Amino acid sequence: MAKRDFLLEIIEKKTRLKRRTSRWNQVMARIVNLIRIKQFIRNRKDHKIPARSELAKYVPIGYAACIEGYFELVYRDLIDSGAPFNDNVANLKDLTININHVIAMQNGKVTLGEYVSHLLPGNNLDKINDIMTTILGEPFLEKVKSIKIDYFGDKKPVSLDDIKMASRVVTDIQSLFKQRHIFAHELNSKHAFNINHLMQISSASVYLIEATEAIVENAISARA
Repeated sequence: MAKRDFLLEIIEKKTRLKRRTSRWNQVMARIVNLIRIKQFIRNRKDHKIPARSELAKYVPIGYAACIEGYFELVYRDLIDSGAPFNDNVANLKDLTININHVIAMQNGKVTLGEYVSHLLPGNNLDKINDIMTTILGEPFLEKVKSIKIDYFGDKKPVSLDDIKMASRVVTDIQSLFKQRHIFAHELNSKHAFNINHLMQISSASVYLIEATEAIVENAISARA
C-alpha cells in the first residue's frame, strides 16, 4: 500500500474550500441546502415514490459530513490562534510530525493547525469530545450543554440544559453517525429505518455546531 502524502492531501482539501470564508459560513452554506432537502422529503408524502426513501438516506450522510468538516476547521482555528491551544496539541495522542512537515510549515505551505486537524477524527462524538476537551483544556460536552445562546432567534439565550435537550442532542448525534455509516458503507438492502427519525436526529447537528461556534468564539476572544 502506498504511503499517504498528508501534505498533498491537505493542499488538495484546501482547494475544495472557499478562500477567506469563515468556518461558520462554510458549514452553513451546506446545511441550508440540507434543510431544503429535508423540507422536500417532508412535503412528499407519497410513500410509493422509491426515491423518497433513498433520498432520505442522504440526510445523515450530509449532516455527518458537516460535523466532520466543521470540526476540522475548529481544530485548525483553535490551534492556529496560539497559546494555550497550540500548547495543548502536545497532549493529543498518536500524532507524529516529521521533518518534511516542519519544513512545509516553515515555508508557509501548511499551518500547524491545518496539519494536526487533518489527522484528527471527527466522525464520532466521543472522539470529538476528547479532542476538544484536550485542545480547550475544559470539558467540551459539558460546555455544549451549558452555554447560553439564541438558538431560536427570539433574542432569549438559553442552554441545552435549560430546554431539556442536552441528553437528546448527544443521543441523536450518536445515532446520526451510526446511520451515516450504514447508508454510506453498506448496501443495507434489508435495513429498516424511519424517515421522520432521520429528520429528527439531523437537527441535533445544528444545535451542536451552534453551541460549538459560541464556545470557540469565546475561547479565542478570551486570548486577546
